[in-house]
Amino acid sequence: MGKAVLALAAPGVSLKDAVMAYGSSGGSQKDKPEEMPVALQDVEGGDIQIPEDSGIAFIVSLEQTVESGDH
Repeated sequence: MGKAVLALAAPGVSLKDAVMAYGSSGGSQKDKPEEMPVALQDVEGGDIQIPEDSGIAFIVSLEQTVESGDH
């Protein structure tokens, strides 16, 4: 299994309208990035992008998994 990378970013105040627009409709209903573009920045060392106006961002990677049994 390859390394999984995840970004979790909290949007800044300037993205309030975009957050509401993105959260109020499904992707099959409209092209959200086309209608409400958000400026993105690259995350160093990967191919992930996060909004430029992010109050805080966590970039995490999965190094290994551990079997813990059947629950």
